[in-house]
Amino acid sequence: MTASLKPLGNFLVRYGVDNSADFGDVATKVVPVKGSGVFSVIGTPVVWVAASSAFEPYVAQTLTGLTSVLPDQAPIAFIVGNGAGYGINDGDVTLSSTATNLTVLFRGDCSVVETGIAWGASSDPQKAAFRVQAEKQGIKIVQSAASVTPSFI
Repeated sequence: MTASLKPLGNFLVRYGVDNSADFGDVATKVVPVKGSGVFSVIGTPVVWVAASSAFEPYVAQTLTGLTSVLPDQAPIAFIVGNGAGYGINDGDVTLSSTATNLTVLFRGDCSVVETGIAWGASSDPQKAAFRVQAEKQGIKIVQSAASVTPSFI
């Protein structure tokens, strides 16, 4: 039997302005997600699509002028767990035209680590547009440190 590790919420999200372990002022909610294909339940960026009344994995959708069902009408989010809640990852999800309830991070005083984002087919300009909207919602996208060098005073 071969074991495989699935990413947890802390693989993607760092809390607070100092990236501490405290659960910062963030907002998550279980929302309907539709799509086509297999996606990670941790790190997939999603966008509200009014025509389907659900979030869908982000590829190149327009981000301007959107309002969603989220409390602050945030148009984008990151999937951070299955329908049971934040950080719960019991495997990838197969999305279809029937909505699947998944937990999303849509606002907060937190950072999302770039290497934890499952961008899929998004191009660099599309990723840049998503990053801008994420920052408007209080979510900063940061790079992983290549190495850490301790220093002492």
